[in-house]
Amino acid sequence: MTALIPLLSALLLSPQISPTPEYTHPRLVLQEGDVAPGGGGRPVTFVSGPVQDGLGTVGLGGSIDDGLGNRDSFLWEKDSIFLQSSQVGMTGFNGRVFGIGLPQDTVKRPYAVAANDPSGPRVLLSHQGIVMRAGMTAPGLPASWRVTDIRNLEMLPNGALAWSVLYVKNTGGQGTAQYFSSDATAQNVTKLFRDGNTVDGAVIKKLGLAYDWDVSDSGEHHVQVMRVKPEGQPATFAVYVDGKFALYPGDSAGGGETWEHFTWVATNDKGQLINGGEIDAPESTNNVLAHKGQVVQREGGFVDGVLLAAPAEVAHTHLNNDGAAIYLWAVRGSVGPYAIFYTPDIDDFSTTRHVVSEGAPLDLDGDGNAEATLNQFRFDGGPAIAWGPGGKSIYIAAKIRYGATVIDGVIEYPIP
Repeated sequence: MTALIPLLSALLLSPQISPTPEYTHPRLVLQEGDVAPGGGGRPVTFVSGPVQDGLGTVGLGGSIDDGLGNRDSFLWEKDSIFLQSSQVGMTGFNGRVFGIGLPQDTVKRPYAVAANDPSGPRVLLSHQGIVMRAGMTAPGLPASWRVTDIRNLEMLPNGALAWSVLYVKNTGGQGTAQYFSSDATAQNVTKLFRDGNTVDGAVIKKLGLAYDWDVSDSGEHHVQVMRVKPEGQPATFAVYVDGKFALYPGDSAGGGETWEHFTWVATNDKGQLINGGEIDAPESTNNVLAHKGQVVQREGGFVDGVLLAAPAEVAHTHLNNDGAAIYLWAVRGSVGPYAIFYTPDIDDFSTTRHVVSEGAPLDLDGDGNAEATLNQFRFDGGPAIAWGPGGKSIYIAAKIRYGATVIDGVIEYPIP
């Protein structure tokens, strides 16, 4: 990844802050059953989790269907559908694996999405065309190894693209690899890592790249959880940051405690870092959130009056370029209820504010009365949360309850 860092920094400009939203109540962005602008009058049957373009414009994926066989997948920006799968010769998109960039001089809206080609295989499609195709031998893999699936991807604000794949060997068995294209074209695809590569003195193990990772908007910083085998040591998980391993199990987590495992990670243009994981503490307090590898919040503690009752774990961490963070805590186990928190300055986690929890009433029109309930956060549609404009709001993939009816959708929630 060290080769990626200077390449991206030369290509990208730092995004500017967008205007602050003018409303102070939750806003419905899109939900199942809506007739979305740009969809030809067909109702939405699926809506993904949110991504954003570096300035807070929301991107969504989903499906529309009139019930008469006229079905399409779509990509959405801001307040309307801007692309349907049939418009680019595809039978569907995987709305869980996509990204958008900032509009360019010659491109209205850069995008990338895992798509279904009529010929059968899954492809990675961008505004530039097909970038990679399942079944092909990808750059940096032996000729007899084939890509089988397109996994996580991240589009940077200038339209550069990083993504991961699963591949199968001719002798059987799967592996993982990661790629980068500076302009989201097939001609400029570069392999970053694959299983078996040696990185900073450690060998990436089988499926060792199938874990959380993040790249800053500028492309100068990168953080990733990998499963590796350091020389002379057993295989383990470690946190890789800007070309070297920054955290291993056994490293200090502060207060005389040490790390055991790593989960979620996030970075930004400043190179700041937060991560989730487990430390060598009693089971009721061993899930933690950390900054610079040091514990700042933990299971069993209180955050802005909310008890992180065990079993609790942190998830879906995000940083913006001002050094603010948003993230989820699963309170009382991975089944929830979940709560979203906002830290305006990660150098001072005492400023953390509770934003919203599952079960909260939703006043979606600002009249002072709740029309719905935030029944649950959703994790089946890709990303669960994303930054809103100016870092003043959060897009949330949610199950929204209207009386006895629960509908999947995305809301924008103001940060208190």
